Amino acid sequence: GDDIFQMEPYPRFYQTIMERLSQRRELRVLFARRENEDLGYIFGGILGTVYRGLQMSYRESARRWAIGNFLQIENLKSCSVEGIQTYDFGMPAEYKLRWADRTDEYVALVLGRAKDTL
Repeated sequence: GDDIFQMEPYPRFYQTIMERLSQRRELRVLFARRENEDLGYIFGGILGTVYRGLQMSYRESARRWAIGNFLQIENLKSCSVEGIQTYDFGMPAEYKLRWADRTDEYVALVLGRAKDTL
């Protein structure tokens, strides 16, 4: 109830991304469950031999079981089996730096054409 999907416009944004990745069979999603309860999730997309993480979250009540670490480990295993060579965590965050062997910086330039105003 407190992950990124609770704040607009993120649900629509990620739904679009997930639909497109799914159509190309490039979406990867894992859930952590205990009995009939969802405890957490992790998802991202594949492009060639690169996995790009998009979101991960878990219930605060599951923190004591290190669900975030469990999800990362299981996701790394799955990527390894698939032959993924690069696991991109995306934007930097303190917890991600513990998992990374290096950081890369990128600059993006987005160009667009203004709509005609006539």
